[in-house]
Amino acid sequence: GAVALHSQQLTAITKAAGLDPAVSGDGLVLALQTQRAGAGDTATMATTILSLQAQLSTETETRKSREAVAFVDGQIKAGKMIVPLREHYISRHMADPASVEKEITAFPALNVGGGVTLHAAQPGTSADELTGEDKQVIAKMNLDPTAYLAQKKKNAGSGDGRAA
Repeated sequence: GAVALHSQQLTAITKAAGLDPAVSGDGLVLALQTQRAGAGDTATMATTILSLQAQLSTETETRKSREAVAFVDGQIKAGKMIVPLREHYISRHMADPASVEKEITAFPALNVGGGVTLHAAQPGTSADELTGEDKQVIAKMNLDPTAYLAQKKKNAGSGDGRAA
């Protein structure tokens, strides 16, 4: 009676623990201790995985930040007038690089060639003519040449007071 009941209990424990049914007596105790020690390794492994995930996340953010700063600062050096929004664009670039790059590269570069500005006619040219520099400004800023000429005449003071 009691031995058979004990044997049935050991068999049930062995089965519940997922161990080989042939394991019994002291072998069962040793197998359970080994299995439990392995569970400690699982906890250690989980902690290691979390640590590695945190390190990877930090590295990813650092890389994104470096790439964003390099892109935005490069665009500023290329003449894009985004200096007041530098931090804003760096932050946005880290979240969505493709969108920000598309947006910023569409902006005109205003200091190409040492600074191009809308100005009155140069000596020896008429306010009715476009200079090479005027044509650069029009091309880079995608302006309407007629409107540009009208503004140029106005700046030169050669207008007669009527809207062109």
